[in-house]
Amino acid sequence: MKDSLDALSFEPGDGTAEPAPAREISRTGTVVNLFRKHATRVRRSLAFRLRNPEDAQDATQEAFLRLWRQEREGNLRDEASAYLYSAANSIATDVERWRTFHVIDRRSDVELEDIAATAAGTEERQHWRDAMALFVDSVDHLPDLTRNVFLLHHVKGLTYPQIAKQLEVSTRTVERHIVQALDSLERKLKEFL
Repeated sequence: MKDSLDALSFEPGDGTAEPAPAREISRTGTVVNLFRKHATRVRRSLAFRLRNPEDAQDATQEAFLRLWRQEREGNLRDEASAYLYSAANSIATDVERWRTFHVIDRRSDVELEDIAATAAGTEERQHWRDAMALFVDSVDHLPDLTRNVFLLHHVKGLTYPQIAKQLEVSTRTVERHIVQALDSLERKLKEFL
């Protein structure tokens, strides 16, 4: 494989990589040099950030593909490692953003039947009953607007702009009341969290 890599010339031009005898290549392509020096490090960095080796491999390939496109267009300097890491970072951000908006599409490899159902003990059931009672009491004692904003968002599922329109307040006010409600509930439920 190394010999075949040495025989490839990735020069700007028509976009094809043509095998050539090693003695005829006067200058190895910038992307090939970067790949030799940085591919493993980029892949490991992306694997750590993305926490998925397949996504890291895909992102690494995409980063080098972006470099190759820039080289083909003649827009790549000889030492473009900064561009490589910038491209890798951008791709990782895109992957993370995609994951955020496609959470529902993720499927677990574990079947529901394979998960052992654990019966909660008497102490645990009482612990969670106490937590739920304190939660309901804490929500009831929130200021009226803060409680309404919290319930509309977390129980009814309304978005901040929808809540703002319904309560005739600004979206920023809704955000502030959500934060106040969460802070208050976190303080009151600290022993259960």
